[in-house]
Order: sequence, then C-alpha cells, then structure tokens
Amino acid sequence: MVAQVLLEARTWGEEDQVRIAVVWEAIEARIAREQVRLAVATVTGMLPPPEGD
Repeated sequence: MVAQVLLEARTWGEEDQVRIAVVWEAIEARIAREQVRLAVATVTGMLPPPEGD
C-alpha cells in the first residue's frame, strides 16, 4: 500500500512540489504509520547485513 501511494504521488503535481506531509496523510488513510514501521522492521530483519568496506 505504501509503495502504491508513493507511485500515485508522482501524479499529484510537479515532482519537487509534493509535500511529504500530504504523502503521509495519503498513506495513513490506508495504513497506520506504526504498521508501516513494523513492516519496515520485518523486511529489514530479513535482509542480510550490509557488507563492510
């Protein structure tokens, strides 16, 4: 859902004029911010650690 909103946001005006607050409002209309945080934590936990330099 979050990715869908981000893709839709590209059509809401000029690329450099869409405010992040407007994007978050649209995301939160579909899913709670805490659920987004939990999803990010879950996906991050599934990824291998970044390789050191």
